[in-house]
Amino acid sequence: IFMFLGISAVNPFIWTWNTAFVLLTLVFISVYRAIGVVLQTWLLNRYRMVQLEPIDQVVLSYGGLRGAVAFALVVLLDGDKVKEKNLFVSTTIIVVFFTVIFQGLTIKPLVQWLKVKRSEHREPRLNEKLHGRAFDHILSAIEDISGQIGHNYLRDKWSHFDRKFLSRVLMRRSAQKSRDRILNVFHELNLKDAISYVAEGERRGSLAFIRSPSTDNMVNVDFS
Repeated sequence: IFMFLGISAVNPFIWTWNTAFVLLTLVFISVYRAIGVVLQTWLLNRYRMVQLEPIDQVVLSYGGLRGAVAFALVVLLDGDKVKEKNLFVSTTIIVVFFTVIFQGLTIKPLVQWLKVKRSEHREPRLNEKLHGRAFDHILSAIEDISGQIGHNYLRDKWSHFDRKFLSRVLMRRSAQKSRDRILNVFHELNLKDAISYVAEGERRGSLAFIRSPSTDNMVNVDFS
């Protein structure tokens, strides 16, 4: 859709300009989005434990629509029945440019200025991965024994189907190997050992202990 939109944006035969119509469209989509966000968050806050604050609503309202669906709908209009189709198409392209370029470039400074609390993404520790996977298997086994089909059962079956069939058909061998959990755990354990060796070397003031045969921490390292 966006490729088609880009081609249409440089097509001089579809452009019909009406400044008042374009500006009012930009105003109304912003106003009605804000009204929609406020009404829906008011309903959601009645059932949410963590409330959506006014700052969150401002960010949601400012997010705007990107216009791919709107553009797909407007180009499907019948030109014989809708005489101003080109005006609608041109205005929709302007809306897409406005929401993608202007709002897209200014949303980050707005979030920083409003001091919106953002989620922190971090890689789970090896211990967390192992325990999480173990609990998944345990819950799946309990559901299997009890005869209940729940989220864990379905996820485990889908993972098995993906691992046995989909991955072998759609992924290269090297990519399949990179997804292997045992190899990932082995890699992380090796990485953890390497970090501990380097930390020990820094504590002693050098890494000479790695080559020294007189220490218990000797490892076979190829320095070439």
